[in-house]
Parts: sequence; structure tokens; C-alpha cells
Amino acid sequence: MSSDATSRYHHGQIVYVKVTGHDGKSKDRTVLIISSDRECARGDSLLVLGISSKPKPHRPYYHVLVHDSDTLDPRTGLDRPSWVLCNFWDDIDQDRIRRPVGTLPDELLKDVLDAFDLIWADEDFPDWPPKP
Repeated sequence: MSSDATSRYHHGQIVYVKVTGHDGKSKDRTVLIISSDRECARGDSLLVLGISSKPKPHRPYYHVLVHDSDTLDPRTGLDRPSWVLCNFWDDIDQDRIRRPVGTLPDELLKDVLDAFDLIWADEDFPDWPPKP
């Protein structure tokens, strides 16, 4: 996906955002922007999906593997095994973005969006995390 010339951020981009944990401490978290390029360019809040590098023995189909090694992928900027958590979404203001990391290749972005669309359309999907 191409970036709009007037926008700092774009659809499919991986960025660090500032989040505040339940303990009140701030930290940076890696997320994937799934808002459209138009929404990014307008300065709208952005729909993002969380990215995790924590290994788990079994991951559901809606946790999409986007990097599978400890070697830096220059396209994505990821340097360890990482999964996009399609059930972990948030709307964020663009001023919470700390810095860009990379961009997800189109074929992986399609896999992520397919999984997200599938669970988003399921009215009975049971695994949405609680919102604060």
C-alpha cells in the first residue's frame, strides 16, 4: 500500500505508540495501522491492531504470524517472531505515535485483514479483550 504524500502515516504501517498500563506507567507498544490512507491523511484517529512478540504454545487463527525469526526484516522493522493480534484493536490519536517502524508487505497485510474481518463480522466472537 502506498503512503499519501501529505500523511506521515499510512495503511499497513507498523509504528510504536505510547500506551499507559493499568499500573499508570507509560511504555511504547508496536501496532499495525489498518485505517485507510485517507483517514491517516485527514489526521483522524487511527484503527490499530496490537503486535506481540511473546511466545505462546498455541495461538488462535486470529493471531497472524508476520515475522518468524530473530533477524531484522528491513521491510517491517521487526526483529523477533511477531504476531498481529486481530482481536486486540484500539482507536488512537495520531499524536500518540512515537515513531514508524516499517510496513507490512501486502500479502501479510491481506492475511491480517482477512482474519480481522472474519472476527469483526462474528457477533458472537468471544475473545475481545476488555476495554478500560
